[in-house]
Amino acid sequence: MSDLVKRLTIKAGVIEMGEKIAWGSDTALMREAAARIEELQSAFDNLSREYSHRGEQIATLEARITKADALADAVGFWETTEDPDVSDAIYRLKNALAAYREGSDT
Repeated sequence: MSDLVKRLTIKAGVIEMGEKIAWGSDTALMREAAARIEELQSAFDNLSREYSHRGEQIATLEARITKADALADAVGFWETTEDPDVSDAIYRLKNALAAYREGSDT
């Protein structure tokens, strides 16, 4: 249990029992708790944005992999040809596919 949670719990118990408390001690504790809640909300929002961005990056990479796999299938279909021009084109396509998989645009 954090110190703030412990102090809030104790203060709530003291107030419930009707004991006198120092003037303003309850509101000071409430303000401290509110500030901590705001800090935690901000940290949560930052993490949420970061993970959302990472999710977008993962989706982009998955789409690239799908395209690369489709291109690999197309290349595989033509690999059996004996035509030298097609063989050269297949060689260039394989290199382009490898570069695409590595994230290069060349």
